[in-house]
Amino acid sequence: MKRICSMLLALLMAFAAPAAWAGSQAVLCADFTLGDASAQDAVKRYTVEIEGELSAEALAKALSELTGLDFSIAAAPAPDGLAVDWAKDSTLVAGLDDRAQKEEFFMYDVESLSWFMMDSLRATLKENLDIENVYYTMDGGKDLTLENLSPVSSFEADQPYMGSAFYCAQSNGAGQVEALTGPVLVGNLPKQAELMENTLDGAGGYREVLKAEEGAVTLTLLRRAKNPDEPEEWTVERAMQADYPDLRNLQTLQAQPVSGHEARRARFETGENEDTRLVDALVFETDEYCFAFAASVAIDDYYGLSGHYEEGEMAGLIQGWMDSLELFEAE
Repeated sequence: MKRICSMLLALLMAFAAPAAWAGSQAVLCADFTLGDASAQDAVKRYTVEIEGELSAEALAKALSELTGLDFSIAAAPAPDGLAVDWAKDSTLVAGLDDRAQKEEFFMYDVESLSWFMMDSLRATLKENLDIENVYYTMDGGKDLTLENLSPVSSFEADQPYMGSAFYCAQSNGAGQVEALTGPVLVGNLPKQAELMENTLDGAGGYREVLKAEEGAVTLTLLRRAKNPDEPEEWTVERAMQADYPDLRNLQTLQAQPVSGHEARRARFETGENEDTRLVDALVFETDEYCFAFAASVAIDDYYGLSGHYEEGEMAGLIQGWMDSLELFEAE
């Protein structure tokens, strides 16, 4: 009897224990942005099973199997993300050779191929590993340098890879990227946010536009150089007038200081009928610059009337983003 019970117990334990080959579900991102920040539905997602540990190398291998391209990498932890080294024999570094490309991922030129591979791996790693930044190198830690790539062809090992839309948006049209220096507005913003615009005005200001929450929220970050002859206070209405000329029903809200600078905050409406949006914006000034942050969302989503968000959920997200804002000195 004991022998029978022992056998039954062993069988039960075998069925209850997870299989040694059990893996994890992952989402692979095929990013066809190719430098165009306005590209619609540029990222295609594929759900797959990953055997064993969900690592950067395993995700890169899965991308290779999906696309037919060699995402050969080695990854190591970085203080705020991952350092990814592309191998010599990866398709990014070595080129396509004479392989037949898969129709779904066919690239007509080397430039498109390079942006596709770098953007896709970055998006996949951020999607699955909950990391903030990805740093690219090649051949054992050297700066990643790719010929026939524009507007930038070299990526420094200590600078995070920002995505093709970022580099192309910053291009001044002559193949050079204008450097952004001085204080910039940063925060704990959504890691999967899509960069739609990143431009400099040539006078010390910049404008960055992000799409977050699967496109439901538009985030705008602004910096403008102050004119000492301007007596007018930097208000929410003044900062947002260019983007939202029809702003109405402006309501002043309490604001927390940003990096020690007194801030002003207001909420207003824009658009009409089914296109009505609610914008929650915050502005503040330093000695040299005026800054603004704004979150724009469909009014039904904001109040939990559309079915996508519960009441108060969107307001909580925006509050968290605003509370995390701070100034970072870019050199």
